Amino acid sequence: MLNVNNLTCGYANKPVLTNINFKLDRGDFVGVIGPNGSGKTTLLRAMTKIIKPYSGTVSFNGKLISRMNFREAARNIAVVCQEVNPYFDISVEEFVGLGRIPHQEKFAFIETKEDERIIRQAMEMAGIVKFRKRSLKNLSGGERQMVVIAKALAQQPKLLLLDEPTVYLDISHQVYILDLIRRLNKEQKVSVLIVLHELNLASEYCQRLILLDNGSVEKIGTPQEVLAYEIIERVYKTTVVVRENPISHKPYVFIVPEEEKKNISKA
Repeated sequence: MLNVNNLTCGYANKPVLTNINFKLDRGDFVGVIGPNGSGKTTLLRAMTKIIKPYSGTVSFNGKLISRMNFREAARNIAVVCQEVNPYFDISVEEFVGLGRIPHQEKFAFIETKEDERIIRQAMEMAGIVKFRKRSLKNLSGGERQMVVIAKALAQQPKLLLLDEPTVYLDISHQVYILDLIRRLNKEQKVSVLIVLHELNLASEYCQRLILLDNGSVEKIGTPQEVLAYEIIERVYKTTVVVRENPISHKPYVFIVPEEEKKNISKA
C-alpha cells in the first residue's frame, strides 16, 4: 500500500533524513520512534507533501503521492498532526464535518444524510459527542486533539498517519485513542503509521517499529527486535532495563536514574 523508497529530505537544502526505505501493507500498524531530532515529524511531512523530497519517492497503491491532487489524497490518507490550534471559530461538529469534503461532489455545500451519519459516528468513536456544539476555541489542547482525530475518522481513510496523537492526553485518553486506532486497524483494515514518543505505548500497540536515529533507519522490526536494551541505550544515550510485560508479553522499557545505575543487572 505505502512504499517509501530511498527518501532523502530536509529543510533549506540541509538533509534531515537520508535514504529511508520501508513499506506498509494493508492492515499494518507501524510505529515510528526515535530521539528528539531524529526526523520522525519530517518523515510524515515528506509523505504528505508539506516538504518536497530531495530525492527518492513516496507512493500509495503504486502512485506517487506527489502526483495526487488534494481530493484523491484526502480520500485515501488522513493525517493527525502533533500540534492542534483553534484556527477557526466553528463548532466541533462543523470541524469534524470538514473531513467529508474530499468525498463530496464539487460545489456541494450541503451534507448528505450519509455524511451526517458518518460525522456522528466519528464523533461517537472519538468520544466527543457531548461537546459537539462547543466552539473549537473553547476546548483544551487534549479535547482539540480528540476532535482532530474524529475529523480524520470522518474521512474514512485507507491509511492513517499520526504524529504523536497522544501528546496532549492523559493516560486514560491515551489508551482510549490508541485502542480506537487499533480497532479501526483490525476491523476496517485501516493501515496505520504512527509517530510515538512513548516507547512503551509503541511496544504495546504496534506490530512493527521503525527506529530512526540521526536521520537514518537504525532498525526495523517487531517490538521485541527493536526494543532490545542494547539498541535503546545506544540510540537514546541513556541506561534502561527492558523486561517482558506479563500481560501482553511485549517488551517494557524502564529508565534507570543515575543514582540507581549501580544497582542494576542486565541479566
